[in-house]
Amino acid sequence: MDEKKGNTYRGVMLWVNCRSLSTVFLKCMSYVKGIQIVSEPYMAATMFGPERTVTASGENMLVTDISGSFKEYKTSETSVCDTNLKMTVEDEVCTFDWVKETLEATYTNKDIVFAKDMGFSIVGNYDKLPSGFRHTYLIRHPHKVFLSWKKFAADVLGTPYESLVLSDKIHPTLFPPKRSYGELYDLMMFLKNRGDEPMPIVIDADDLQQDPDSILSQYFAALGIPYDKSLLHWPSGVDGLDNWIGARTDLSAGIKPGGYFETALVTSTCFAPPSAIPTRDQLDADIIAQVDFVWKWYEEMYALRIRP
Repeated sequence: MDEKKGNTYRGVMLWVNCRSLSTVFLKCMSYVKGIQIVSEPYMAATMFGPERTVTASGENMLVTDISGSFKEYKTSETSVCDTNLKMTVEDEVCTFDWVKETLEATYTNKDIVFAKDMGFSIVGNYDKLPSGFRHTYLIRHPHKVFLSWKKFAADVLGTPYESLVLSDKIHPTLFPPKRSYGELYDLMMFLKNRGDEPMPIVIDADDLQQDPDSILSQYFAALGIPYDKSLLHWPSGVDGLDNWIGARTDLSAGIKPGGYFETALVTSTCFAPPSAIPTRDQLDADIIAQVDFVWKWYEEMYALRIRP
């Protein structure tokens, strides 16, 4: 299988940190001509499919099967799925073999497959990485990530934010051992050391928000994908999701009112300017502990980023 098709890669993976604006990035990419979008397929296998992690041991573990918490988000209405999420699949389909086959498939009138996923969702399954793909990375400042992540985890677990402590007691498919930064870094180094990608392509979310035209144009140029400034704005709503492939539970739950994808996929129309980075004295102690734990990985990847 050739690595490239024409002047572009056959497929592109965007590997991301949790809470890194990756979903709004994916919505932007869905308006690229001739592109097939795949949303978090490895995460679907990890969290919803038959090979998912169903138990986690440890004293006072908050949950033993996190998939149930996510299923509670699932909307009772099917109209949005039937109309706008026509290519989603049921949970039992989402195996790691399905992911690889889906990414490597040929799609009518599509020139390139573009998928985004969490770096930690491929741990232990590097043999299921797709052939012919260029792997790229999206990171975000840890102060912002863990503030957002704590709110997200509390929401998913149905726990008051004030009582939740970010720690190993949270299920690893919601709060992985290396907090998504280490797993992302390990994947990048695996591919680099294997000789696939001596020069990683890294984007920082704040840079993307601050100067999306510069960052996107450089990103597209590195991938050989034609860039157009029209990609800086897109319509609100979910009409553009009809060719997205992903887990039905994940996408239908995420875009419902109050869902974790609602802002990115339903209401967004552009990359909003970045907010100020919170200072350490504005962070809770558990968040500071996580920031310090991941800083070495973030700092090294940040140094490799595309500059505005």
